[in-house]
Amino acid sequence: MNFTRTSVFIRWGEFVFLYVAVPVLVTFCLPAQGAIPALWGGALLAWWLVKRTPEGDALLLDGEARVPLRRALGGILLRFAVGAALLTGLLLWLHPGWLLEFPHGNPKLWGVVCVAYPVLSVFPQVIIYRVLFIRRYSSLFASKRLAWLVGAMVFGWAHLPFRNPFALVFPFVGGFLFIHTYQRTRSVPLNILEHGLYGCFLFTIGWGQYFFYGTQALLAN
Repeated sequence: MNFTRTSVFIRWGEFVFLYVAVPVLVTFCLPAQGAIPALWGGALLAWWLVKRTPEGDALLLDGEARVPLRRALGGILLRFAVGAALLTGLLLWLHPGWLLEFPHGNPKLWGVVCVAYPVLSVFPQVIIYRVLFIRRYSSLFASKRLAWLVGAMVFGWAHLPFRNPFALVFPFVGGFLFIHTYQRTRSVPLNILEHGLYGCFLFTIGWGQYFFYGTQALLAN
């Protein structure tokens, strides 16, 4: 689809504000309790932007699937099995004492996190970093591969408020997987499932210590 110079300029402005500036503002200007409301505010804005994007008018929740969802689900589960093994091995190497510390030490809070995380955190992230990014901003880049890379980078950057390198690197890698899934399936529910699997596993196995506010204090010790 052809864009005027003005529309391209506007989209670049939106992109820089939403995906570059907002994580910085959240990191340095909002208290920790403001992060989830800000995330949901961003998701509402993202939904509105998608609906006013001509090439993004297709049904948001389940449309334009390029591969059968059952086949895509099999690939997601296989990748997750490999990723879980790698993440566990890395944790045992770097922080063996953290293994399953969360569910053992505070099972009630762990259960709440695993239930609430996909709803309160994953869903709005999928709308902002997959649906909006692919449908409104991926066309700004010279190729699908470049858009894929940039999408993964901004998803990693979104975790700047946690102020530690693991919270940037893990989502960057996850962003490659999640964007690939959305590009192939156009399924929001399937993307929520995949994202939620990795997130809940990180919290369960021990890596979740890097995804709570205040981990900068942990790193200083």
